Amino acid sequence: MTRNKFPLELERLPHITQLAKEVSEQLGLKEPLSRSFLLAAFAAAQVFDYKQGKYGPGNIAEFAETGVMIRCTDKVKRIANLWRKGETPTDESIEDSWGDLANYGLIALMCRWGMWPGV
Repeated sequence: MTRNKFPLELERLPHITQLAKEVSEQLGLKEPLSRSFLLAAFAAAQVFDYKQGKYGPGNIAEFAETGVMIRCTDKVKRIANLWRKGETPTDESIEDSWGDLANYGLIALMCRWGMWPGV
C-alpha cells in the first residue's frame, strides 16, 4: 500500500492544526489520534465543498440514502478492483476514492438527520 503525504493545502496552514487542537479540546476528545481524525475530516470538507460547488445538492436529494448507498458500493468496488489488479489510476487516486467514501458516509447521516436540502 502506498502512503501519500497529507494534503498540502492543510499542511501549509498551521492555523488548521491549531483549530483541530482547539476543536478536540472543546469536544472533550481524549485520544491523541482524534486530532489527526479531525485534520482528515477538514480535508474531506474541502473536497465536499469543491464537489458541492460543481454538482450541487440535487443529485443526492433525488435518491437520498439509497443513492448514497449505491455511490458507496461503486467506490468500494472501484478501490477493490484497483487493489486486486495493482493498477495506479490516472483519473482519480485511491486516496480520492477513500475521501469520497468518507464524505458519502457523512452525507448519508445528513440525509438521515434531515440536514440535506430536499430530503
